[in-house]
Amino acid sequence: MPTKIPNSGSLVPIPQRDLTTALVPFNRQTGYALAKSQTPEEFLPDIGRWVTVGGLALLGIFGAAVGLSAVLKYKVTVQAAAAIRPVGELGQVQSPIEGSVINIAVRENQLVKVGDPIATIQDVRLESKLQTRRSQLSGDIQKGKQQIFGIDAQILSLDRQGVAEREQSSRSISGIQAELTRAQRDYHDK
Repeated sequence: MPTKIPNSGSLVPIPQRDLTTALVPFNRQTGYALAKSQTPEEFLPDIGRWVTVGGLALLGIFGAAVGLSAVLKYKVTVQAAAAIRPVGELGQVQSPIEGSVINIAVRENQLVKVGDPIATIQDVRLESKLQTRRSQLSGDIQKGKQQIFGIDAQILSLDRQGVAEREQSSRSISGIQAELTRAQRDYHDK
């Protein structure tokens, strides 16, 4: 039985088996037939093995990242300008020296009294002066050691000179005594 296809004006014979599977009668009175609606799966290609593997890999990486972010801890350091102000009356706490804060001795909202330490500050200028003074003192100690070494050498030289002079004096005294003894013998002989 020929079927009329819309907008063609001609009849096209469609076999009975294709007609039941491919066409659904729309209106029996007009004899028009519509194409059977298709599902999206019939138009989309199959998902390949590599797409599946890639998707599973991305899903695994995402899961590992979420798991690691829950387990691993990391330090967060924020640098910002700050001012310490007391609760109540408005006043600014300021150190007479400039430097880096090494330790903060108070907690947030802790009451402090006059004279309580708030923070420990490392004075860079004082550290520099201290280092300069240390190097000067080290140089002075080295010079003092050299002077002591020189004085010890002079003392040793003077001791040797004293020993040599004593020996010479002893020889001179021995020579004079021998001459005195000879002179006395001569005197007794005369």
